[in-house]
Amino acid sequence: MDPMTPVAKPGFFKRSKNRLFTKLGSIRAEPRQIAAGYALGFLIGTTPLIGMKVLIALALSSVLKLSRPAAVIGVYHINSLTGPFFHALAFVVGRAILGTKITFVFPEKLEPKLIFQAFYGNGQIFLALALGGLVMGIPIAIFLYKTSFRIVKKLRISAT
Repeated sequence: MDPMTPVAKPGFFKRSKNRLFTKLGSIRAEPRQIAAGYALGFLIGTTPLIGMKVLIALALSSVLKLSRPAAVIGVYHINSLTGPFFHALAFVVGRAILGTKITFVFPEKLEPKLIFQAFYGNGQIFLALALGGLVMGIPIAIFLYKTSFRIVKKLRISAT
Protein backbone atom coordinates (compact mmCIF):
# COMPACT_ATOMS: atom_id res chain seq x y z
CA MET A 1 0.00 0.00 0.00
CA ASP A 2 1.47 3.32 -1.07
CA PRO A 3 1.32 5.89 1.74
CA MET A 4 1.42 8.77 -0.74
CA THR A 5 -1.85 10.47 -1.50
CA PRO A 6 -2.91 10.51 -5.18
CA VAL A 7 -1.99 14.19 -5.51
CA ALA A 8 1.49 13.60 -4.06
CA LYS A 9 2.30 10.80 -6.50
CA PRO A 10 4.76 11.81 -9.21
CA GLY A 11 3.07 12.67 -12.49
CA PHE A 12 -0.38 13.31 -10.96
CA PHE A 13 -0.87 16.66 -12.69
CA LYS A 14 0.39 15.38 -16.04
CA ARG A 15 -1.99 12.40 -15.85
CA SER A 16 -4.87 14.70 -14.88
CA LYS A 17 -4.13 17.03 -17.79
CA ASN A 18 -3.97 14.08 -20.19
CA ARG A 19 -7.32 12.73 -18.90
CA LEU A 20 -8.88 16.18 -19.29
CA PHE A 21 -7.81 16.55 -22.91
CA THR A 22 -8.76 12.94 -23.67
CA LYS A 23 -12.27 13.67 -22.34
CA LEU A 24 -12.51 16.91 -24.28
CA GLY A 25 -11.21 15.19 -27.41
CA SER A 26 -13.84 12.45 -27.14
CA ILE A 27 -16.75 14.90 -27.20
CA ARG A 28 -18.69 14.81 -30.46
CA ALA A 29 -18.56 18.39 -31.65
CA GLU A 30 -16.33 20.69 -33.64
CA PRO A 31 -13.08 21.68 -31.89
CA ARG A 32 -14.24 25.32 -31.78
CA GLN A 33 -17.49 24.35 -30.04
CA ILE A 34 -15.62 22.19 -27.53
CA ALA A 35 -12.99 24.81 -26.75
CA ALA A 36 -15.52 27.63 -26.49
CA GLY A 37 -17.84 25.54 -24.29
CA TYR A 38 -14.94 24.60 -22.03
CA ALA A 39 -13.77 28.23 -21.71
CA LEU A 40 -17.34 29.42 -21.09
CA GLY A 41 -17.80 26.80 -18.38
CA PHE A 42 -14.59 27.85 -16.68
CA LEU A 43 -15.63 31.50 -16.80
CA ILE A 44 -19.01 30.67 -15.25
CA GLY A 45 -17.15 28.65 -12.62
CA THR A 46 -15.31 31.81 -11.54
CA THR A 47 -18.56 33.46 -10.43
CA PRO A 48 -20.03 33.13 -6.92
CA LEU A 49 -23.29 31.67 -8.25
CA ILE A 50 -23.28 28.72 -5.86
CA GLY A 51 -25.52 25.88 -6.96
CA MET A 52 -26.41 27.44 -10.30
CA LYS A 53 -23.17 27.29 -12.28
CA VAL A 54 -23.84 24.01 -14.11
CA LEU A 55 -27.39 25.04 -15.02
CA ILE A 56 -26.17 28.40 -16.33
CA ALA A 57 -23.37 26.70 -18.29
CA LEU A 58 -25.83 24.24 -19.83
CA ALA A 59 -28.28 26.99 -20.75
CA LEU A 60 -25.69 29.38 -22.20
CA SER A 61 -23.83 26.67 -24.11
CA SER A 62 -27.15 25.50 -25.59
CA VAL A 63 -28.14 29.02 -26.65
CA LEU A 64 -24.68 29.72 -28.09
CA LYS A 65 -24.54 26.26 -29.75
CA LEU A 66 -21.39 25.25 -27.86
CA SER A 67 -20.50 21.89 -26.38
CA ARG A 68 -22.57 21.34 -23.23
CA PRO A 69 -20.34 18.53 -21.86
CA ALA A 70 -17.25 20.72 -22.32
CA ALA A 71 -18.98 23.60 -20.52
CA VAL A 72 -19.76 21.36 -17.54
CA ILE A 73 -16.15 20.15 -17.45
CA GLY A 74 -15.02 23.78 -17.43
CA VAL A 75 -17.32 24.69 -14.53
CA TYR A 76 -15.77 22.02 -12.34
CA HIS A 77 -12.25 23.48 -12.54
CA ILE A 78 -13.31 25.75 -9.71
CA ASN A 79 -14.28 23.02 -7.27
CA SER A 80 -14.19 22.32 -3.54
CA LEU A 81 -10.38 22.03 -3.62
CA THR A 82 -9.56 25.04 -5.79
CA GLY A 83 -12.59 27.20 -4.99
CA PRO A 84 -11.57 28.54 -1.57
CA PHE A 85 -8.22 29.75 -2.92
CA PHE A 86 -9.62 31.14 -6.15
CA HIS A 87 -12.58 32.90 -4.53
CA ALA A 88 -10.44 34.33 -1.73
CA LEU A 89 -8.16 35.89 -4.33
CA ALA A 90 -11.16 36.97 -6.43
CA PHE A 91 -12.60 38.71 -3.36
CA VAL A 92 -9.36 40.60 -2.78
CA VAL A 93 -9.13 41.61 -6.46
CA GLY A 94 -12.81 42.62 -6.62
CA ARG A 95 -12.58 44.57 -3.39
CA ALA A 96 -9.53 46.45 -4.71
CA ILE A 97 -11.31 47.29 -7.98
CA LEU A 98 -14.39 48.51 -6.11
CA GLY A 99 -12.23 50.48 -3.70
CA THR A 100 -14.19 49.22 -0.72
CA LYS A 101 -13.01 48.11 2.71
CA ILE A 102 -15.58 45.33 3.18
CA THR A 103 -14.34 42.23 4.94
CA PHE A 104 -15.42 38.65 4.97
CA VAL A 105 -14.94 36.59 8.10
CA PHE A 106 -15.16 32.89 7.47
CA PRO A 107 -17.61 31.25 9.91
CA GLU A 108 -16.15 29.09 12.69
CA LYS A 109 -18.59 26.29 11.96
CA LEU A 110 -18.67 25.56 8.24
CA GLU A 111 -22.27 25.14 7.12
CA PRO A 112 -23.54 25.64 3.58
CA LYS A 113 -26.36 27.85 4.87
CA LEU A 114 -23.89 30.28 6.49
CA ILE A 115 -21.68 30.47 3.42
CA PHE A 116 -24.73 31.04 1.22
CA GLN A 117 -25.91 33.86 3.52
CA ALA A 118 -22.44 35.44 3.53
CA PHE A 119 -22.22 35.50 -0.28
CA TYR A 120 -25.79 36.52 -1.01
CA GLY A 121 -26.67 38.39 2.18
CA ASN A 122 -24.20 41.18 1.46
CA GLY A 123 -24.35 42.72 -2.00
CA GLN A 124 -20.85 44.18 -1.76
CA ILE A 125 -19.31 40.79 -0.98
CA PHE A 126 -21.18 39.21 -3.87
CA LEU A 127 -20.19 42.03 -6.22
CA ALA A 128 -16.53 41.86 -5.15
CA LEU A 129 -16.49 38.07 -5.70
CA ALA A 130 -18.20 38.34 -9.08
CA LEU A 131 -16.08 41.21 -10.35
CA GLY A 132 -12.81 39.71 -9.09
CA GLY A 133 -13.73 36.30 -10.49
CA LEU A 134 -14.48 37.71 -13.92
CA VAL A 135 -11.38 39.91 -14.00
CA MET A 136 -9.21 36.91 -13.18
CA GLY A 137 -11.31 34.45 -15.18
CA ILE A 138 -11.47 36.18 -18.55
CA PRO A 139 -7.74 35.94 -19.37
CA ILE A 140 -7.64 32.35 -18.09
CA ALA A 141 -10.72 31.45 -20.18
CA ILE A 142 -9.09 32.93 -23.29
CA PHE A 143 -5.95 30.90 -22.59
CA LEU A 144 -8.05 27.75 -22.03
CA TYR A 145 -9.93 28.33 -25.28
CA LYS A 146 -6.75 28.68 -27.32
CA THR A 147 -5.02 25.76 -25.62
CA SER A 148 -7.95 23.35 -25.73
CA PHE A 149 -8.78 24.27 -29.34
CA ARG A 150 -5.23 23.52 -30.42
CA ILE A 151 -5.08 20.24 -28.48
CA VAL A 152 -8.53 18.97 -29.51
CA LYS A 153 -7.74 19.79 -33.13
CA LYS A 154 -4.42 17.92 -32.84
CA LEU A 155 -6.18 14.93 -31.23
CA ARG A 156 -8.70 14.84 -34.06
CA ILE A 157 -5.97 14.95 -36.71
CA SER A 158 -3.94 12.19 -35.03
CA ALA A 159 -7.08 10.01 -34.67
CA THR A 160 -7.74 10.02 -38.43
